[in-house]
Amino acid sequence: MFASLKAASQRTTGYTTLAVGALVIAFTLTLTHVQAAPITFTYEGAVSTTSGGAAFNAFLGQSATLEYFFDDTAPDTNPSGTAGTYTLTAALLTIGTSNWQAIPPQPPGTINVTNAASDSYSFDISSPFGPSIGGLTPAAIILSMSDPTGTALSSDALPSTQPDPADFATTNFNIAFVGGAIGGTIGIENFAIAGAGAGVPEPGALIVFGFGLLGLGIIRRRKTA
Repeated sequence: MFASLKAASQRTTGYTTLAVGALVIAFTLTLTHVQAAPITFTYEGAVSTTSGGAAFNAFLGQSATLEYFFDDTAPDTNPSGTAGTYTLTAALLTIGTSNWQAIPPQPPGTINVTNAASDSYSFDISSPFGPSIGGLTPAAIILSMSDPTGTALSSDALPSTQPDPADFATTNFNIAFVGGAIGGTIGIENFAIAGAGAGVPEPGALIVFGFGLLGLGIIRRRKTA
């Protein structure tokens, strides 16, 4: 009898240890996730305007996607009370079948947020490095949105939710190019949040969720054992 009780006690202790361990891991991963969560914003549209001649007219109608990455804990590098400037982690521009990317140590660019009488949100890479697009080299990539009513943004903090162009009165998405002696621009007038802004769970979040379920399942098994 005593041996049976001892075995049952050991099983209970084992279950408790496993459950606590799983929940501790989940909690630790959650803290890490909260402290530095990588966020991705993606905008897409089609090239609708060009300048510079035939080399740029070839882009008309092609799909364009701008994807950029940043840390939600990125500090404001130019605090002023109504305007904030934040550094990107990386950026990827796709036009048609051509890809251009900026990753460290290349200058990734900035996100600029203004919340005042007039709100604005912009993405800016002024001196990009990377492969050519359609044989032409990007010289600047600018996406901007402005709202003269000052109601599109709640502060100059870095938004964790992707700003919707539909909430702004004026929007611009332009890429300037240089190609030897050729210079010109292409514009995407009606761009929007890619995939209607649908979020995709990050692997880290799924791992945290899995460890949490494991811990709860072990505790439940212990109670029914």
